Amino acid sequence: MGLFYLPKDKRLYSAALIGIYAVGMVLFVFVKTAGMKEFTHLDEETRSAIWPMSIYMGIFIAIGFAFLDFRIFPRLQRLAFGKFIFFKYTLISLVIVIVAISVFLVFALFIIHKRNPESLMRQLMFFLTSPSFLSLYLYSMGFSIFMNMAKTVADYLGPKAITGALFGKYHRPVEEDLTFIFIDMASSTQIAEKIGHLKYSHLIQKCFQILSESMVSYDAQVYQFVGDEAVLFWSSEKAKKSLAPIYLFFDFMNGLKKNEADFTEEFGMMPSFRASIHTGTVTATEIHTVKKDIVYHGDILNTCARILDQCSKVRKNLLVSVNIAEWIMRNNSFYVEIIDSIFLKGKNEKTEIYCVEM
Repeated sequence: MGLFYLPKDKRLYSAALIGIYAVGMVLFVFVKTAGMKEFTHLDEETRSAIWPMSIYMGIFIAIGFAFLDFRIFPRLQRLAFGKFIFFKYTLISLVIVIVAISVFLVFALFIIHKRNPESLMRQLMFFLTSPSFLSLYLYSMGFSIFMNMAKTVADYLGPKAITGALFGKYHRPVEEDLTFIFIDMASSTQIAEKIGHLKYSHLIQKCFQILSESMVSYDAQVYQFVGDEAVLFWSSEKAKKSLAPIYLFFDFMNGLKKNEADFTEEFGMMPSFRASIHTGTVTATEIHTVKKDIVYHGDILNTCARILDQCSKVRKNLLVSVNIAEWIMRNNSFYVEIIDSIFLKGKNEKTEIYCVEM
């Protein structure tokens, strides 16, 4: 499957990877050649060709790395940890070596015009045993390990926590106007008891993989995953303008529906999810424990969680607060109906709850 047929999140990751590797290889060549006399004897054509060749090398290493990341590494995760690490970095090494050889051969054939096979092989062997190749390999390998570590950290913490930690935005509590959606699997306890906890964990994993595609499509940020519940958020300005939380939920439902046959075959059932959406001001702050994290405090989160509890009672999949209902009614994109005005747990005043349907 080609690069442009990948899901949006993988295309963005691939594009970023290509750009970073291209810059990384140019930086390597710059540091390697700056002020070194052995490169001054090269003719102008050869010297000028080194820069685009370094970019091509970065691009093709990035493409190889992305291919491994999307197609090969997920299949290797079933292996024991030690074997997985061994095969992972062996494959990365092979990609680096293959790309380096390919780029050198193109360079030799079309730039320095070594068309004679014997001369070409002699030049290749000289390159592979030279300090230049060793430094290139070690740099590329180290750069790949660094990129893999950076991706792992980003996957675990999320971009908001990383940027907050880097620039110190949340060192002191700040108020933000955010819109949250709580998404929870219906009848999760019964499902876990029926199919077993290991299979249930795989079910949750598969559902959240589908959810992640909707998250990318509607630019959602992750606050947390807790068990079978996902908490996502947007700036309220963006959510009000685009109604992204509502579109995300129904897109997620459609994604599950498209995979109904797979769910039924593998788990013997079709999972169902419910959600609640609320908006308002929260306090964001950075906490320091064994790791840095961004946490949100405020009545908005508590209210959204309590609205979610009402889904099973009124047998509706998506419930929203009056603020969200007013946004939707101005847009006329969805059917909105008031369910009730009730006392939510922990609140002294009644809260209007609305259901939303396509």
